[in-house]
Amino acid sequence: MMVKQVTKNCAIATLVFGVLHVVIGITLFACCFVFSATITGGSVVAPYWTALPIVILSIMEIALGITKNHCLMIAVMVLNIIFCLLSWIATAVMAVAAGVYSLALDKLEHFGHCMEFNNKCYCDGSTYNTPCRDLNTISTLLDLFAAFNALAAIVCLCVSITGCVAVCCKPEDEASEGQVVQAGQVRYNARGGQTVIINTAPPSAPPQPPPYSYQGPSSQDNKNPTMPMQPMQFNSNFQQQQQTPAYQQPQNNQLIMYQQ
Repeated sequence: MMVKQVTKNCAIATLVFGVLHVVIGITLFACCFVFSATITGGSVVAPYWTALPIVILSIMEIALGITKNHCLMIAVMVLNIIFCLLSWIATAVMAVAAGVYSLALDKLEHFGHCMEFNNKCYCDGSTYNTPCRDLNTISTLLDLFAAFNALAAIVCLCVSITGCVAVCCKPEDEASEGQVVQAGQVRYNARGGQTVIINTAPPSAPPQPPPYSYQGPSSQDNKNPTMPMQPMQFNSNFQQQQQTPAYQQPQNNQLIMYQQ
């Protein structure tokens, strides 16, 4: 049994999106490692949950681009729809956190209302589990988290649209499978999805006129078309007309006038 496959264009597009997801996932993992090393207890609060699903999706998308498996395309489409929503939620959370750390950094740089104690930064009643010198690094990392999660959500949306086209829209060669082919015709799908119909039936002979005798059609011929033909009969008047010359010399008393 032949496994149903997606079209070549959809497979190539999914493969490209899978490579983009690999780059995004690796970047997010790198940011998570830096975040864990910078902030106190960062290994617990680091947003690994935003990077791991993207890496899993990228592996599935690359496998789909290679195998062109139709069932895998359905799974990839559904997962990308789910993770698209999760990525937008992660983008919103990271954007809010980046805004909070930006306010703390602004207070530290412009007003100096922050103080550091026991590797923690205190700014106007707010406590941050990192030294005040690391607020800039944390704010930059959160901005990167928000940006790359938004980019991952856009790629997930593109993969979902590609999967919908591959799953819901039939290719041209499959759409033409329901056509009725007449007897004496051979149908096959050529490369490029075009349908070619070859007529193998012999050409039909043109209609033959009814047989007539040399004397022309008659009522008897119409009644019995299979009647044998009768030979042509010549009369003496016809023979005399054939022997009469077409041009006669004028007589002596006859005047011929020509009009110019």
